[in-house]
Amino acid sequence: MPVIASRSCVHIATVNSKVLEMAGVTKDTPNPPGGQIDKDENGEPTGVLRENARELVFKLMPEHTIEENATALAELSSQLFAKGITAITDLLSRAHPVDYMNMYNLTREKGLQQRTILYYVWGDLKDQPVIDQEKLNRENPIHVGGVKLFSDGSISGQTAWVNPPFSGEKNNFGIPMTSKEELLAAGEAARQNNVQLVIHAMGEQAVDLIVETFYDQEGWLEDAPSVRIEHVALMTEETLKWAAKAKIGIVTQPVFLYAEIESYLKNLGAERTQSTYPVKDMLEAGIEVAFSSDAPGTAWADPVNPFIGIKAAVTRTAYDGTDTGQSQRVDAATAVELYTRAAQQLTRIPDIGQLKAGHHADFIVLDQDILEIDPEKIDKVQVEKTYMGGELVYEKKYSLS
Repeated sequence: MPVIASRSCVHIATVNSKVLEMAGVTKDTPNPPGGQIDKDENGEPTGVLRENARELVFKLMPEHTIEENATALAELSSQLFAKGITAITDLLSRAHPVDYMNMYNLTREKGLQQRTILYYVWGDLKDQPVIDQEKLNRENPIHVGGVKLFSDGSISGQTAWVNPPFSGEKNNFGIPMTSKEELLAAGEAARQNNVQLVIHAMGEQAVDLIVETFYDQEGWLEDAPSVRIEHVALMTEETLKWAAKAKIGIVTQPVFLYAEIESYLKNLGAERTQSTYPVKDMLEAGIEVAFSSDAPGTAWADPVNPFIGIKAAVTRTAYDGTDTGQSQRVDAATAVELYTRAAQQLTRIPDIGQLKAGHHADFIVLDQDILEIDPEKIDKVQVEKTYMGGELVYEKKYSLS
């Protein structure tokens, strides 16, 4: 029986010999660009496929219909409201063979209420980069907000493009997944469509490549950074300064260190781990920063919960109490702002993220004052009510027992 298991970070797949046989992967199969086929001492594939090598087997998997996907997505709406979430982004949106715009429109008919911003993967746009103007209309509750590509992989999977190499791995610097030429081509497509270029990058070398490519390029968006990097786990001081000068935005995720501390300590060591995700340094340098969950790309059981992320950013400790870098702590008010106003600014969803005249009245009622309670208890905060556009869309139910 063929078996394919995808790691929670979605950067690595593990398959059995039957799948390798079906995909035609042998000891003679070369690594695809931006991917790695792990092989044993005899040169035989082990079944571990990293980054773009996953596509060798993913093409064998049966695809869900638009109807099935839309139904599953619609069921998430109430769960998101229970966490106070009124807007979401999909950073792996496909333009074909299934256009996610069609899928999300159907999802909305089935009950999804959250405002939704799609980012088409660059590979789907290469041959036809012009996006239909109606899809780009930001007044629509579902619209395309950008073009997405990858510069590297993950820290936990040792596929981030790092320097120095991973701890105990003298020659393992990770996997580069793009080039300057590819970045510029994707940037030109984003410019043509007047949308944001969004690039996944974790390691120093991956971030360096992006900043070096765009630091002297004129931006095309007037209301937000034209280029934004997702994650930025590791960043040199010099690159941080250049990113600020280039007006490159950064969206990062406090939950990674909080939830995946064991893999960070193993792959980076304690000292280097404490310098990861330097949020305070980014802010002090003048970089536009926002927080997100990256759900479900983490092993944490409750990946969408923003209060986990707020606690992680405010305490800079992991779930087990490990110090993840006290010099990069931010206060609770800043963490909340990075999940709200700053997130709106970087995603360009009109008129949300703040309670002010002319904006949609999206707000939540909490059971505790998040700015006053012990930071260690922020993850216990509960949403009592969620309002979207001034209307009550969620109210917590209490048990009488």
